[in-house]
Amino acid sequence: MVTLSNALSIINMLLMIFGIVGGLFALRHGSLKAANEVQERAINALQAELATVRLRLTDLQAENGRLKHIVATIVAALNNCGIELSINGDMVNIKSDQNGKSTTAHIQEALRPRSGKLLAAPAQFT
Repeated sequence: MVTLSNALSIINMLLMIFGIVGGLFALRHGSLKAANEVQERAINALQAELATVRLRLTDLQAENGRLKHIVATIVAALNNCGIELSINGDMVNIKSDQNGKSTTAHIQEALRPRSGKLLAAPAQFT
């Protein structure tokens, strides 16, 4: 025979078990939600950084084209003055028609000081 105190004990135990199980589900759901929010913020930050890098790449490509045009203009102007300038990879050859003298220089890597700005290393002519 089930007495009132036994019935209340069983109900109390069932409520405690359901409370623990419900608490575990709530804890799991909360941690998954927090992880998803962190993941979403990280994805958004990386997408913004990728967009910035793509814009920077476009700017650098345009700057590279401009610099190539400037070098081509300088080479053409020097050729008009009787100075032959040729650039092959990292070697620059300068030949003067006036005295027939030829000079070759090796283009060195740019230096990057702590300021972050590039400084071109001076060419060593031989």
